[in-house]
Amino acid sequence: MSLDRLALILFCIVTFGGVALWLVSLILVTASLSPLLSIIPIAIAALAAYVVIRVVTERTQNPDEDHYDNMEN
Repeated sequence: MSLDRLALILFCIVTFGGVALWLVSLILVTASLSPLLSIIPIAIAALAAYVVIRVVTERTQNPDEDHYDNMEN
């Protein structure tokens, strides 16, 4: 496994952990106000997760996009 891929995985894990905590707290607060308002942060999180997953899969599946593979250090 390349160092870039490992760094990307670790970054995603830490970021998604923080986002999950923030989202759960946001949903709990809005659910106590109105159940209808809790749909908004869930929809935003779902759209953001979709975009991130598409970017990561496109980045890891397309070897032509990786300009750093054949570089000499």
